[in-house]
Amino acid sequence: MNVADIKLLTEFLSKALRVRRLLEQSSSFEDKALTLLQTQALKFIKTHPNTSVGSLVSELNMSFSSVTQLSNRLVDKGLVIRENNQTDRRMVTLSLTKKGEKQLIVFTKNMLSSNYMILASIPKADLKELVRIFTNILESQNKTK
Repeated sequence: MNVADIKLLTEFLSKALRVRRLLEQSSSFEDKALTLLQTQALKFIKTHPNTSVGSLVSELNMSFSSVTQLSNRLVDKGLVIRENNQTDRRMVTLSLTKKGEKQLIVFTKNMLSSNYMILASIPKADLKELVRIFTNILESQNKTK
């Protein structure tokens, strides 16, 4: 990698982190009911009922122990149920509770409404381009696994 590439990559990462912090500081995160990471986990569990912890590890690109701690916090909040497989006790599945489903809906609505003002000033074509770029980054990362 040459110096110009390193500078561009560093600038991209810096800006991406600043945007993430900006979105996390929106009013939807003020009550600290859920973190962005917890929300991502709940969304995945909702779309993949009875998902394994291993699947969540892959989705969030985190270590097994970190996802276990994350799922423990979600269970402690009553948002997720953890169940052991009857035939293989090592296999643990996660499912949303009714409270988890309601919390996810409320949080998503709040997050969208509070971030609308930030994102509304960006042209739709630019937002679509950002989604395309981030999708490419995630897909190329998945190919290297």
